[in-house]
Amino acid sequence: SWGDQCIKQRERGRGGICSFRLRNLFAAHSFAEYARQLTGTSRSAQAPVQFVTVERDSSTRNSLILQAARNQIRVSDNENDISLCFHRIVPNCELEGTGNECGVPHSMLSRPESEVVPPFELYWEEDIQGNSTHYFQKGIPMGVNTDIFSPFTVRDDCVQIDPTTEQDPSLFLPVFRGIWIRTELETDPSLELDSTPGNLNDSDRDSAAQLISAALNLPPGYVILVRSNVVSAGNDLGDDGPFQELYFEFPAELVSEQDLKNLEELVANDGYLDNALGTTVLELEVAGRHPVDSEDKSAHKKKKR
Repeated sequence: SWGDQCIKQRERGRGGICSFRLRNLFAAHSFAEYARQLTGTSRSAQAPVQFVTVERDSSTRNSLILQAARNQIRVSDNENDISLCFHRIVPNCELEGTGNECGVPHSMLSRPESEVVPPFELYWEEDIQGNSTHYFQKGIPMGVNTDIFSPFTVRDDCVQIDPTTEQDPSLFLPVFRGIWIRTELETDPSLELDSTPGNLNDSDRDSAAQLISAALNLPPGYVILVRSNVVSAGNDLGDDGPFQELYFEFPAELVSEQDLKNLEELVANDGYLDNALGTTVLELEVAGRHPVDSEDKSAHKKKKR
């Protein structure tokens, strides 16, 4: 769930959902991975592009945007057609909570989201509207022409970044990619959560992460469990529970597609993770991997025993 704040935003007219499965989150990341792979290819749009991002959107997502901009530049007739600017976080500002005092949020154009948290206004709106108008009318890149390493100026400013140069690694960490797993639960966890066979503990999750690291030829600790979730029978999302979802991430540039294929085959055919988890892995999916044909599903999906 996105929490109570989401309910307040929905009451003010915001679209979207407040309750979701981890697979919904994974699907969004997987779609982004497909899109990222297409940037810089003959199928990507050959047109001027302006990227606008925010430091508060986390270094992982900003890395994806930076990579997409570089991919577009690679196939563009004029690298100046691809522009990127970056809203920075106010130095020494306390980021705890949901307010926007420390910097422009990801949902910078959504009034239902921004007007229900401090400072209860879109203080960046005028600059974004004016800069957008100049971009579409005159082709002027958005943002202030300064350097990302320069001292912080104003929280409203979107600092222009040259995607072709090296960037601050603290702002743009390596791109991460996701793995979604669904495991079997023998008893509905809503009835006896602590004693449910197949309900995973921290040790189980750590063991699974280490095995995934080994299968992908990564050192221990490079595969990280982002979140896990138990889905009960008769849940309000219309799923056939009970089962448990796990969402892992790994540094994308260190793993080959062949390594990912090997992991899928190990899980599907050899029960690679079953002993470590103490339950059956029903499904495993990697973000950005093409869907399999119906006759090939057995190679990617374990059926209940």
